[in-house]
Amino acid sequence: AWEQRLDSRVVFYQTTEFGILLAATERSLYAMDAETGEAVWRRAAGRISQTAITPVPGTDLILFSHDLGERSRMEALDVITGRTIWQ
Repeated sequence: AWEQRLDSRVVFYQTTEFGILLAATERSLYAMDAETGEAVWRRAAGRISQTAITPVPGTDLILFSHDLGERSRMEALDVITGRTIWQ
C-alpha cells in the first residue's frame, strides 16, 4: 500500500494504539502514519534494541531508553509529535 525510504536498515518496528508505526533503523527512530506511511517525526538515536521502546497503554506516550557511553537515559515521548515529556 505504501513505501518509505529510511536512513539505514530497519532493525525492528512496532505499532501503537494511535495508528503510529515506530521503526528503528541502525541510526534513527521513526514514527510513521501506519495507513499512509508518511513520516511524522524522526529522532537520531544510533542503534537501539527493540526492548528500548515501550508504549504506555491507554496514553499517547512511549518510554524510550538509550545508552550514552557509560550512562543511560530514559525519556517519555509523545508518540504523535515526538516531543520529550520528561527525561
